Amino acid sequence: MAVIVARKLTKVFRKRKTLPGLGGKIKSIFLPEYAEISAVNRVSFSVEEGEVLGFLGPNGAGKTTCIRMLCGILRPTSGKLRVLGKVPYLERKTLVKRIGAIFGHKSQLPLNLKAKDAVEIISMYYNVEKTDFEDRFWRYAAFLDVEELVERRVRELSLGERMRFEIMASLIHDPEIIFMDEPTIGLDFVAKERIRSLVKGLGKTVVFTSHDALDIESVCSRVLVIHGGKIIADSTIDELRKMIPFKTAEIICERPIGSVPPGWERIGETAIKRKIKTFREVERALRTVEKFGVIDVTVSYPSLEEIFIKLYGGRGK
Repeated sequence: MAVIVARKLTKVFRKRKTLPGLGGKIKSIFLPEYAEISAVNRVSFSVEEGEVLGFLGPNGAGKTTCIRMLCGILRPTSGKLRVLGKVPYLERKTLVKRIGAIFGHKSQLPLNLKAKDAVEIISMYYNVEKTDFEDRFWRYAAFLDVEELVERRVRELSLGERMRFEIMASLIHDPEIIFMDEPTIGLDFVAKERIRSLVKGLGKTVVFTSHDALDIESVCSRVLVIHGGKIIADSTIDELRKMIPFKTAEIICERPIGSVPPGWERIGETAIKRKIKTFREVERALRTVEKFGVIDVTVSYPSLEEIFIKLYGGRGK
């Protein structure tokens, strides 16, 4: 069952033009001119219950604008949008009790309170029972390894520590859908891995944006790639990989390789590699270097970073 349905979703912002010179500034005050900026352009997609959807795109692609419309923070300029059967911007008070949201660049926790008290304040907004709060709080605290930090003030926490409490605050009312807009931004590897493990274990519908390809590969079952306000790909990660024709092959030999086969690159005395489209290229190279005692052949698919660069690079900003 689809819990999120967007059809031709569009968001256009009006921005006042800045005119040059003193005359231009005076004119801007009394006769302002505006430019329309299309942040999201006729985007259509749906999300099934329990699905973890990755939203990917470069800065300014429209990811955060989409998330804000899904949460009801922004009203679409046109198009249709339903989240849990509700129109977000019209029924936000009802919807907000059933969703959780975290924006990596913006804190929702009171900075002067102790971490546990700050999360409890958030839980009170949702009328969470005290027993339910205690159970969920300590369960998430143990999973995210922040049990020893609960008495520390929010402003005293590192970015990674604070983000873990931010995530706890967004989950404390047991929402049906969680929107995570770059929750791992600026975090170290350990903090990122904690958050990835939590997302994978939630068993809930999650919409997740990140610039870190490993985040997406680790937690998402499906990926939407957005660029210039439009969706340019909607598929699984395996399907995305098939969009890029090459793979990387690496051959390691027992003894130093003399003459390197045409088109291959030497990466050591006993190793060569190249991008390939067919396995015949590997077979031909093996026949050339077999006299050096081949001990290993590895063929790997392109990384997600390579895929995204290819997708973005084929389109203007």
